[in-house]
Amino acid sequence: MKAVVHVYTAEELSEGVAFRKNASTSSPDFTAKVDGSEMLISGEGALMAYNKYNNVFYAPSNASIALRPWNTERAGQTLSSVRFGDGITEIGEYAFYNQSRADITSATFSKNLKAHLPDSLEKMSQATFMSLSVGDIAIPASVTSLATRQFGTASAMYVLGNPAIVVAGSAPSFATSSDVTTVYIAKNSALASKSGITNMSLKEVDAIGACGADAHYTSEMAWMLEGDTLTITAMSNGSGVMENYSDVTAAPWNAYADRITKIVLVSGVKNIGENAFAGLTEVNDVTVPASVEIAANAENPFASAINTITFGYSKGSDFEAWLKNNSYTGDTNRDTLGRLKLTKAEDEYFHAYIGDTDIAAKMTKDGVLTIYPTYCASKDTAVPGVNGWHGDNTAFPWFEVYGKEFNDSISGDNWNGKGEYQQYLKKIVWADGLTATGDYLFNGASNMPSTPIELQVPDSVKNVGAFILGNAESNSEVIVPVGATNVGSAFNGKGNIAENVYILNAEMTGIPV
Repeated sequence: MKAVVHVYTAEELSEGVAFRKNASTSSPDFTAKVDGSEMLISGEGALMAYNKYNNVFYAPSNASIALRPWNTERAGQTLSSVRFGDGITEIGEYAFYNQSRADITSATFSKNLKAHLPDSLEKMSQATFMSLSVGDIAIPASVTSLATRQFGTASAMYVLGNPAIVVAGSAPSFATSSDVTTVYIAKNSALASKSGITNMSLKEVDAIGACGADAHYTSEMAWMLEGDTLTITAMSNGSGVMENYSDVTAAPWNAYADRITKIVLVSGVKNIGENAFAGLTEVNDVTVPASVEIAANAENPFASAINTITFGYSKGSDFEAWLKNNSYTGDTNRDTLGRLKLTKAEDEYFHAYIGDTDIAAKMTKDGVLTIYPTYCASKDTAVPGVNGWHGDNTAFPWFEVYGKEFNDSISGDNWNGKGEYQQYLKKIVWADGLTATGDYLFNGASNMPSTPIELQVPDSVKNVGAFILGNAESNSEVIVPVGATNVGSAFNGKGNIAENVYILNAEMTGIPV
């Protein structure tokens, strides 16, 4: 086998290598070319599906995963990205399936490799990107068929069109890991009515589409409309550059100009496209992350005068310099991370964000702690954990050390689990929309009550964390919602104190309670 797998020379890769037959024409019209650490796959039509190695090895066909050109073993280097050219309609099953072998040539690549999907893509079959960790990725609007069992891990998936959903056998999730993928779709899409999809937190929005500037790869930046808010997000596989618009080619969100009052650019967006917001005359609230580059003398990209707009921005950013250069005197209702500023009510002990996330926690004087997503900046839905016994607890407002730097003065032998308001805790509510509870949230907390604490977990939660209450006790009955697929050890208090734990997902396995 090792003699069969030809390792490309640098000259071959720089000139372009014909490597596959077209599934539609059977002609050898797909080529691979490398520029730096990126490989460009050029051709028209659908690539054929690849064949995995079997337990018993057989001579490879032209579709063997051993012959994929982006394999480290063929390219002679570990590529950082593969760009599928305009005109390619399908990439093929097992295109990115990592399979290491000791006896024959391995077929591997970086699991963090970026796959650039063209606007011509029409079909995404199961297992195409099965070993990739794709972060945030958009499914181009051109895709008409989308299968589950698609990625290794995916933090968020933005479905820009309305593809038919194909459930791959006994694999009903879009990622093969147990992590939850947040999936954004337009209301009334096919996916909204598709039952049985697991490890998915579905978010239906009023409108969604592409706005990337890179020709043929516009889906590498996505826009969404939710109520009065326009959100623009850069995908993990893209450049972060927004398209420029004009009177001839208007921004797609202009169709909703009469209802858009807020604009949120998510961290990773690199610019504000020309005339992108010129038609949004009702905007009065804008969040701009530090990643946005803008010249201090640039013209106002907004339809309204800047002093009529409330801005959220980061200190020291290009955008702050632009505001100062333009004599901005208005207020900001957002912090340096672009999150809405929170106000503690009179009946609250605290009301603050958890670490750098935009998940907030508030505890009222009746003893109820509510943890909820605000969706105002990074749109986090998974509550972080304390990361084990005596881990960094400075992100959590129920600890005295909240907001401090986790260094030698408060870690190790000096670890501090104190919290003035812990003693009043009666109930913890995770609000709908959260996908993970976090673990070790109160582990080591030194001022917890001796009375049981009620736990209320919503249907949206997929992962219930371990050791949530530390040495405190939960109520005698705890309900784990039907959507949960993972439950951590001793999540319901010391010594699994709950007498009755009702797990509504009958298919959950490995329950540690």
